[in-house]
Amino acid sequence: GMEVHFWDMTPAAVPVSLTRDYSVTEGILPLKRVVKVPESQLALRWCSKYKVLFSASRAGALNYWSVERMEITKTQPKVHEEAILDLLIVDQEVVTASLDSTIKIMNLERNVCTGVLKGHGQGVCTLAFSKQHQFLLSAGFEYEPLVWVLHIKDFHPWRLVDKQRPHHGTILGLYTVPDTPQVITADNQGMVKVWDIRTFQAVQTIIPWQQMNTTCRHARSNLFSAVTYIDSTDSIILSGPRSTFVYKYQQTSNHDCVGDAPVVTVLYNTVTRVIISVHKKSIKI
Repeated sequence: GMEVHFWDMTPAAVPVSLTRDYSVTEGILPLKRVVKVPESQLALRWCSKYKVLFSASRAGALNYWSVERMEITKTQPKVHEEAILDLLIVDQEVVTASLDSTIKIMNLERNVCTGVLKGHGQGVCTLAFSKQHQFLLSAGFEYEPLVWVLHIKDFHPWRLVDKQRPHHGTILGLYTVPDTPQVITADNQGMVKVWDIRTFQAVQTIIPWQQMNTTCRHARSNLFSAVTYIDSTDSIILSGPRSTFVYKYQQTSNHDCVGDAPVVTVLYNTVTRVIISVHKKSIKI
């Protein structure tokens, strides 16, 4: 059967030994409890406001967990007709995304479904919410993320489209950068795009297979299976069976091209096609 494991992460319970080069040799978390569940749980999300852990199942059910008691306290069956792949807490609502191509909004105070978002033609894999701009974003097996305004009846979503360098694979990751208008998307072929949610335009595209050898480039279909964005370190991590890439967000790979002072002026030579930037104490070409 399927299981959910609860682990003890209190500092006293985690034995960690460091070698001279600071590599971890021990650090196995103690297992506190194993709970058997009838079907696979595909998504987990903690709600600090209500002190509830939510899990979503392959059968389309939504489970409410008490972390203190380490057990399910309530189950809402058949929230979706197919598997729920992601869920998100927005204020007093939980938003779920499913393989049935719909997104549903459940009110936690009233325990009722307050909205069903229909706009995807295929399954929805991932969700994100921009607090700054109050947009819900969703993506999945289609190659274009959708942007929603919640609680507007029959709202037709906007699409994030980049005709020059579009996504060519399932979008696995969708993240909003806190306190900025940036949105990050990443697909299973490794392409990462940074969008400006104010204009719905792509501002940067990262193509990791340009850095790979010829063998990897020829086999880049479903090259990556997991992606995450770490806010505390401004890092984007792509991982798959063959390789893992770590990108430092808002950090250049060529430090020689970075100005140490504000730019005073920029000139462009149309004959030599050279850009010259003038700084307080330097000139860069």
